[in-house]
Amino acid sequence: MSRLIRCGLSQIRPPPCVLNARVSGKLESVKILIISDGIPGHVNRAKGVAQLIASHIEPSEICVLEVKLIHKWLRPLLKIVLNNQSPMASTLISFAYKIDSITHVEDFDLLISAGGNTSFLNAELGAREGIKNLFMGSLRNLSADLFSAVLTLEPIHSGNDIVMNCPPSLTTYEKTHQAAMEYRRHHHMGEKPLWLMIIGGNGAGCRFTLRDWIALAEGMHRLAERYQITWLLTTSRRTGLRNEAELKRLIPPTILLNAVWYNHKPEKVMQAYLGLAENVFCTIDSMSMITEAISSCVKTNSLAPKIADLDARDQDAMDKFSTMKLLQKVKLDDLSNYAYPENELDLKSLVESHYQKLAADIKNILV
Repeated sequence: MSRLIRCGLSQIRPPPCVLNARVSGKLESVKILIISDGIPGHVNRAKGVAQLIASHIEPSEICVLEVKLIHKWLRPLLKIVLNNQSPMASTLISFAYKIDSITHVEDFDLLISAGGNTSFLNAELGAREGIKNLFMGSLRNLSADLFSAVLTLEPIHSGNDIVMNCPPSLTTYEKTHQAAMEYRRHHHMGEKPLWLMIIGGNGAGCRFTLRDWIALAEGMHRLAERYQITWLLTTSRRTGLRNEAELKRLIPPTILLNAVWYNHKPEKVMQAYLGLAENVFCTIDSMSMITEAISSCVKTNSLAPKIADLDARDQDAMDKFSTMKLLQKVKLDDLSNYAYPENELDLKSLVESHYQKLAADIKNILV
């Protein structure tokens, strides 16, 4: 089953950090098809790349094709037939995704997808229609030659890999600050500087215990006193009702300007909160939220619980962001001793420089 959703170009705008990063020599307008598995973190990454491309080649239309890999057990066979360019590939792909037909794919100039469950369809459509295609994610023994380029956080030495030092995101400096201005119109903001705490929960190799929540609450309290700041806070679906209740009990309400307890009453405040905050903390179970914070050009800190066993790719990404001064890694047990960086980095220019290089690398693939 599949669903094609057409979206106007106005819905996908270039991020502010690349507005001045145009590569000389403008390409003709291009139509982009994003293949989505419905997972927000995956489709938003693909849209982030489309957004970056839009700032350079002004695509006339960006569409999203929603698909689901129904028969996941076929993945090993799909790799074999695709890697060997078997004529069975098209039939097997259709069966695996339960797709009768996808029409008008030939109308597009570029395919983009993220997440392993989209890789097979991306590869097959690119080969069948002769369309350039970009894939973001781990190949897991699928040949890199099936794609025009593979966008990765670390080199895979395939000859067509493009390393994203700073992955593009739909969250941008411009969007977060616009959202912050709107938020200020409807809320009393107080006098103190604002810091943001983004709390996830168990998952991605992380397990949070009561000890972690106590350390988080105590750290927030001490930092509020030491730096004379007020907190914004939001939890996520992953936090769960029980953990939210514990956090509500532990965190003094006097240090919170506003809090969204997502599982009690969800609110869409992330863009505004990122624009309002001078400093952001995010638990390491959510790589997508950490990259969104970085993309908003705000000081970003990752928070690791006592039990944290990230997969190698996520750990490498965290280490890389830290080395590039885009992220400061903090252990929850050490949050009370956190030292606010005295050196003011021009994060907007730093993020822009990484986007500029990525845009140039992608353009070399498209021309």
